[in-house]
Amino acid sequence: MKKIRTILLILVLLLSITRVGYSQIPPNAVNADPSATEIHLDPISAFVAGTATMVAVLENACVASNGVIPANSCYLTISFPAQYGLASVPTVPGFSVYYTELGPSGTLHLINTVAINEGDVIEARFTVTGFALGSGLTTYNVDRTTPITVANTQTANDNSTVTLTTTSALPLTLLGFTGTAVENCSVKLDWSTATEVNTAFFNIEYSTNGALFEPIGEVNARGTGAGQYSYVTNKGAGSISYYRLKMVDNNGVFKYSPVVVVKANCNAGKDYMTLYPNPVNKAGTVYLSFSTSYRGKANLILTNTLGQQLITSKVQVNAGANVIPVNVEKLSAGTYFVTLITVDDEKIGGTQKIIK
Repeated sequence: MKKIRTILLILVLLLSITRVGYSQIPPNAVNADPSATEIHLDPISAFVAGTATMVAVLENACVASNGVIPANSCYLTISFPAQYGLASVPTVPGFSVYYTELGPSGTLHLINTVAINEGDVIEARFTVTGFALGSGLTTYNVDRTTPITVANTQTANDNSTVTLTTTSALPLTLLGFTGTAVENCSVKLDWSTATEVNTAFFNIEYSTNGALFEPIGEVNARGTGAGQYSYVTNKGAGSISYYRLKMVDNNGVFKYSPVVVVKANCNAGKDYMTLYPNPVNKAGTVYLSFSTSYRGKANLILTNTLGQQLITSKVQVNAGANVIPVNVEKLSAGTYFVTLITVDDEKIGGTQKIIK
């Protein structure tokens, strides 16, 4: 009788263990059940100015006690199409980025840095960039460190896919933008690009304080592939100046480059002169900017390539900084030269070339 009671007790214990089920998941619970529930844009809309926020939703589908997904145990992989992807390595709250492939057809690899309790849902948010117009499929994959058969009973990885349409792609990927002080009190701006898609042109913009910018020039883009560009300006010469690029595509979509700060190398003991915008913009007015120790009247003379004087006028020059407007709206397209001569027949600064 004692033996029979012992067997029955063992059976009761076994049945009790069976009924507990998920409560037997250990506290470290690497076999809890994460699920890739969905991936989408937030808000669900078209790309705005070439970018959009994408959300990968992760759920701990385990409903058992102690079914916690520990930190650093759940891997998320997002694979992007050629139409959009990552332009830079993102920061994703709640996750660590352990590998990325930037550009078209790239990938983002994440691992959770926080524990996820049973039944909890967390979101991985990151910004994607449009590289080309059109639709493409994104695949979202969750990889368990140990495949299991609890909760949703899947033993393979959970997957989610979404097809998104890029309606406005950024004009390009900017690889670098630098500014260097060069001779003749000038600044040389250099930049390089990759993945240009229908890129139209670059506006070069200048600022004295890094906040308010004005256009000082324009450079046409290659429009496809990669490109190397440079632009030399005297705008802001002799002072600390700020420059940026406004990169515009054929559809009018644009973005700005990072700002570069440059101090031009100028000899403070000499007069120096700059002219902007050059080439002349649609407004038809250029500005002669210079500093000088001279004060008094001066003759402004504009000539063509044959040396013929087309514009002459008397202007007042102050000791220190000066900005004098010159209206060239009525001149034909071509190359011209402008010079300032004092009443003592001495030149202020240097002769400036105008491209119209």
